[in-house]
Amino acid sequence: MKGIKSEDEALEQLRRLCSMREYCHKEVYVKALDKTGGDAAAASRIADRLLEENFVNQRRYAMAFVSDKARIRAWGPNKIRAALASKGIAPEIVDEAIQERAGQELFDANLTKKLQRKAAQLRSDPDIKVKLLRYGASAGYSYDTLYAAIEHILINIDKL
Repeated sequence: MKGIKSEDEALEQLRRLCSMREYCHKEVYVKALDKTGGDAAAASRIADRLLEENFVNQRRYAMAFVSDKARIRAWGPNKIRAALASKGIAPEIVDEAIQERAGQELFDANLTKKLQRKAAQLRSDPDIKVKLLRYGASAGYSYDTLYAAIEHILINIDKL
């Protein structure tokens, strides 16, 4: 803790912080709790006020999160859903963000690239199929999607 701040000082600091990047309500609440020295009531008021003033917006946060994780980190939809659920984002907001910011084509392209890279490393491994399946599942892709992609990659493994 960097020193206990008054509620107004903490609110002002968090306004500045939220104007630089997106935060979800839960993250802002935790930061407010830290700045107010553990005063849960004050932290709740600060987080709610930032939500009212639109410094914090769950939909906007979900859109930015999906964009980053799908495009930069190549996470699958299941991993993105789980991460946003742990941050307290409503499932309907998550689904909307995934459809608007990523789409199935991006997920399919990301999965193919990830699996091709991994398959090239595991080329001579007898358990390649199982390892690719685990790898893809840990990246957040469904088993149905993985089976089809892995079969296609294993058929063309000589071209990798």
